[in-house]
Amino acid sequence: MSLQPKPYYSFEDYLAAERESTDAKHEYVAGQVFAMAGASFNHNLITANLAGELRQQLKSRPCTVLSSDMCLRVLTADACAYPDRCEAGALTARPRHPCAIARNPL
Repeated sequence: MSLQPKPYYSFEDYLAAERESTDAKHEYVAGQVFAMAGASFNHNLITANLAGELRQQLKSRPCTVLSSDMCLRVLTADACAYPDRCEAGALTARPRHPCAIARNPL
């Protein structure tokens, strides 16, 4: 049994492909791209409830709660993903750029 080498993608190639993809989301990790599985009803219910609770707790702070439709790039990990929820005060969204950037993730 032989293992086929996995193709390497630059981050720019990943972004171009992700912009064109209308039916699926993909995560990027150090040159590799992985298709994401769909979520179940219970998974969506839990994340929606969690987002609501987090929003209430962070309402008086300069923070934002984002959904899983927000692509998040973690520079220190050379990764880009769609987390279930993102709670942040230190995100930078660039115009015409599909990913927010976490400069110092926890």
